[in-house]
Amino acid sequence: MPASGSRLSASGVVGEAGRVPARDPEPARSAGLRLAGRPLPLVGTARVYVCGITPYDVTHLGHAATFVWADTVAAVARAMGVDVRVARNVTDVDDVLFDAAARGGLPYDELALTGEYRLERDLGALAVQRVDEAPRARAHVGAVVELAAALLATGAAYERDGEVWFRGEATVAASGLSEEEALRRSELFGDTAPAPGPGSGAGSVWDVPVWRRSGADAPAWPSPWGRDWAYAPDRLEAAGDRLARLYAAAARPAGTRSAEVEASARGAVLDRLLDDLDVSGALDLGEAEGGASARAALSLLRLV
Repeated sequence: MPASGSRLSASGVVGEAGRVPARDPEPARSAGLRLAGRPLPLVGTARVYVCGITPYDVTHLGHAATFVWADTVAAVARAMGVDVRVARNVTDVDDVLFDAAARGGLPYDELALTGEYRLERDLGALAVQRVDEAPRARAHVGAVVELAAALLATGAAYERDGEVWFRGEATVAASGLSEEEALRRSELFGDTAPAPGPGSGAGSVWDVPVWRRSGADAPAWPSPWGRDWAYAPDRLEAAGDRLARLYAAAARPAGTRSAEVEASARGAVLDRLLDDLDVSGALDLGEAEGGASARAALSLLRLV
C-alpha cells in the first residue's frame, strides 16, 4: 500500500522518496547493430549508400528487396536515436537507357525522369522513406572527365582511339586469384571482358573502359578525347562527386592555418586510416571538418 501522504498516478507512486515506477523499466538494449554477424556500432551520424537504378524500365522485385532492406536498416538506426543520411544514385547515362528511349521514341532524360517517378511511387506504396540525396550521373560527367584524366596522368589508364581504359592486370595480380578464377568471378557478377583486337580499344582482357565514344544517335558530352560519353557512370559518378566535395571542403576556411593545426588534422585522419583502413571514415572526417582535415585526407590518400 502507498505510504501516508503519497498518491497513485499512471506512472507510479509519488511520495516523500520521489517517484517509484509502476512497472519495471525495459531492459537496456545494446547500442550496436549486427549485420552479417559483425557488430555495427550506432553512434553519431550513419551515412548509408544504396546502389540505385538505371531508370529505363518498371520497378521489379529485385528493386523492392534492395530498397526495403536498406530502409529497414535506416529505420532501426533511427529508432536507436542515430541521425541517418541515405543516398541512392540514379544512373541516367547508360546504353540500356538510350536504347530503351530510342525504342519508345523519347528523349533519354524524359524516360529517366519518368522511371524515377515510377520508382518513387512504388517505393512509397511499400512505405520506403525518401532518400536524402539522389545524385544523377549526368550531373557529374565533368567530374568523371577529371577522374579519367587523373588516371591517365598517373599511368593507371591509357587512351586509345578516343577512349580511356583502366589497366586491370595489376589488380588481378594483386587479388591472388588465378586468371581462370578471376574470369569466372567476373562473369558471375555480370562483367563482360573486352576482346582485345582491332576495333575493340582494349589492350588486355582485364582492362576496364572508363570513357568511351558515343554511338551515332546517342547523347554525347565533350571531353579531351573527343565528343564522347562516360561509359561507366555507375562506377565513377560517386567517386567524381566525392572528390569534388572533398576539394571544396579543403578550400573551406577552418580556423587558423598553422603547422600545428595541419599536423593535428593529419593525425586525426591517419587514425581513421589505421583503424582497419577506414578510407570512408577518413573522407567523412575530411569533408565534415574541412580545411586542414580535408587537405590531410587528400594528401594521405594521394589524391593531389
